Amino acid sequence: KSLILTVVANNAVRGFGDPNPVFTASIIGFQPGDSAAAFVTGAASCTSPATPASPLGAYPINCTQGSLLVIGTKYTFANPDGSLSTIPGTLLILNKLTISCAGFTSSRTYGTTTGFGGAQITGLLPGDTITAACGTTATAASSVGTYAITPTITDAAGLIGVKYALTVVPGALTINPAPLTAKLNNAAPSRVYGSANPAFASTLTGAFAADGITVSYSTTATAASAPGAFAITPAFSDPNNKLGNYTVSAASGTLTITKAPLTIAPVAGQTITLNGPATVAGNGFVLGQGLGNLGGTLTCSSAGQVGTGKPVTCTGLTSASYTITFASTSETVHYAPVGTCSAGPGHQYLGSTTLTRAGLTTIPVAFRLCDANGATVSAAGVVNNFQLTTKVTGTTTTTFNQGLGTGFAFQAGAQDYLLNFAVSATSPAGGMPAGSTYNFVITLNDGTTVPFAITLN
Repeated sequence: KSLILTVVANNAVRGFGDPNPVFTASIIGFQPGDSAAAFVTGAASCTSPATPASPLGAYPINCTQGSLLVIGTKYTFANPDGSLSTIPGTLLILNKLTISCAGFTSSRTYGTTTGFGGAQITGLLPGDTITAACGTTATAASSVGTYAITPTITDAAGLIGVKYALTVVPGALTINPAPLTAKLNNAAPSRVYGSANPAFASTLTGAFAADGITVSYSTTATAASAPGAFAITPAFSDPNNKLGNYTVSAASGTLTITKAPLTIAPVAGQTITLNGPATVAGNGFVLGQGLGNLGGTLTCSSAGQVGTGKPVTCTGLTSASYTITFASTSETVHYAPVGTCSAGPGHQYLGSTTLTRAGLTTIPVAFRLCDANGATVSAAGVVNNFQLTTKVTGTTTTTFNQGLGTGFAFQAGAQDYLLNFAVSATSPAGGMPAGSTYNFVITLNDGTTVPFAITLN
């Protein structure tokens, strides 16, 4: 035998002149552990004879089966006589009472508070006392968004629901983002290539301490980064997920990396060839770098000066990372070796290297000195000494190292220095007989030498 379920119309309240609300019903009669969700589908159809023009009072709410159906055979809606098992409800038509907080619809900024006053009440009859004050659940810590403004109602006489049908009109509070500004204290920091980045101090304005928001600035530049401009960008720490409550303005900065100062100078105490290469050293290299990290071609010059204590300056090296200053040092400067005079600075022997001994009373010795531009040096007093060093006859070498005088004269027409020395029996080496090769050397005042050899047949 099926168990009978009863449809119970739910009571309702409306204000005078309003249309009837949508009526609902409940179902009773389930055994413990059973529920409508498991045994019933559809909904009852409930109506009332009351109309919007019906006077204040109580009116029945009656329900029919509508689309209600039972699932299975355990339950039924039918009484033994076949009628629907129902219990009617009551519709109360009461005085219409409206309490509104719509007048407080407003906005404010995150982190601030807003005060509200009493609600607007309409429909209250003389002699009755019902009060209300508007408020919201939002606090200064509430996140950005929209919050309802609703009334707190005081009804000491219990008139609502008995004498009045209440309609509540809420207001709305919009919480807008607060401004938050981050900036570098020094918007244009700089440093030298090869050094560490400076500390990027910043200021954060507008964040509430309780939110725990902080900002830090950083750059991709490292000590090895080339000179140039690098962006300094902000990063926010937001441990409490509060950053969304702010309108963020975060200015970036620029780190300027400048070239490192570097001084290049010849190593002191060298003996170098006029306008030839020199060993140099750099003062100011960073990151373990050295001359191999520079570009260009090194050239050194003593401005054409030869001798000891001459200022030598080098140039030609380049770098994108260093500002190079070239300094001079005092060096000993010599002419280039024999055979290079025709191509630039240096000196060379100009005479014949093979002579016929017969009939000779003198041997002309001519040599030339040239500056950095290949021009002949014509200054007086450039020669310090002239020596016969050795004689080679067959496999026999005889050492002399005998001075032969310094009576040289510069020949402007020939652009050389000339000495005619005698080969008589009274000259060094017994008059320089034929069949031997004689080695000579001219020593200049700057310490350099012009060696040469003459063979007498």
